[in-house]
Amino acid sequence: GSWKRRMYLSYEQEISRLGVTRTETDLLIPGISFTRTELNDAIHPTEGWFLFVDAHGASDTVLSTTTFVQTLAQARVVYPILGSARLLLRGEYGATFNEDLAELPASQRFFAGGDQSVRGYGYRSIGPTDESGENIGGEYLTTFSAELEQPVWGNFGAAVFYDGGGVDNKPGPDLKHAVGAGLRYRAPIGYVNVDLAHPLTRPDTGVRLHLGIRVGL
Repeated sequence: GSWKRRMYLSYEQEISRLGVTRTETDLLIPGISFTRTELNDAIHPTEGWFLFVDAHGASDTVLSTTTFVQTLAQARVVYPILGSARLLLRGEYGATFNEDLAELPASQRFFAGGDQSVRGYGYRSIGPTDESGENIGGEYLTTFSAELEQPVWGNFGAAVFYDGGGVDNKPGPDLKHAVGAGLRYRAPIGYVNVDLAHPLTRPDTGVRLHLGIRVGL
């Protein structure tokens, strides 16, 4: 039907270092994902939604050095509001079930923070830390966002937003929060975004600038 299904099998060899821990892994990963998009415009949508669900894993009995199962779900919605404005909502949740987090490489851990995650925080800066204070990623991920965009003049517009999210080794991560405002330019390739975000949970870090391009959702 309208769903796109992808079944895959990958073999990965990875050497990663997170904090003081160095991990070498071999992973044979089967997985399956489902994607569906319903938009009134593929580049500049004003109404529609997107949904992505993925599950994959590995077993130490089949060409892998560790056993785990990981799931991730992402949802995005855009809806017209107040005439020419549009409301954008975004959320994702991920969970990892494994024997030992120390055996998981960096590519199979969750991180949050950055312009596609929780604005106001550095890229991949949200998550559990080791004794040195370095982010080492976690087993569970939650992020969400609400954004209101309003055209102002020609192809230029303005936006206000609220972001939240967290990463932890428990199903309900402790959340970081941020608010901000930004400028939008409606270009042929999508929306060019210039955002200033202020973290609420860690206000001593100050305002952070985020630049990006959004195509569709």
